[in-house]
Amino acid sequence: MLDITQSSYFRLFTPNKTGKYIATVVQTIHRQTIQQGLTLERCIQKHMKQGEFNVPYNNKRYDFVCNDHVYEIKDGCAFDTKKIVGEIQSLRMHPAPVKSIVFWNARDVEDVHFSFKGDDIRIMTGREFCDEHQISFDAIQSERYNTRDQFTKEIIEAMRWIVNEYDSSKSP
Repeated sequence: MLDITQSSYFRLFTPNKTGKYIATVVQTIHRQTIQQGLTLERCIQKHMKQGEFNVPYNNKRYDFVCNDHVYEIKDGCAFDTKKIVGEIQSLRMHPAPVKSIVFWNARDVEDVHFSFKGDDIRIMTGREFCDEHQISFDAIQSERYNTRDQFTKEIIEAMRWIVNEYDSSKSP
């Protein structure tokens, strides 16, 4: 495992024990945020009656393929700007005639922070995806939220320790 003092997280904070712990908490939150995309795919997969997940094609893995449709599923309402060009190119290379990017948490496609040229890729919300595949959006969301209370408790305990450590280091 990477020494947290060598990370950009650590460079954000005072280089002491408290800063090291803050950096670890921030890194943990970031890691958990990324993990949520995989958790989302697993939850969707449990509800699907057809289609395949994590499908390899031409040195790329696609999130979900069903019949003549390929989907890229994003947990959120925005597309990482560093990845956008590669993701769009990969979708366009897949032979499926219908290509979609699902922005799971968007209430409406107008909420999506994403731009690209062309109308060959459909943008849709998680609820639209669920309606299309006759699965329950609310049930999937409920499953995803099962672990958040424990994670919240762990982060609060870590923050409490950080504040106590900081306060004690400032005492005479």
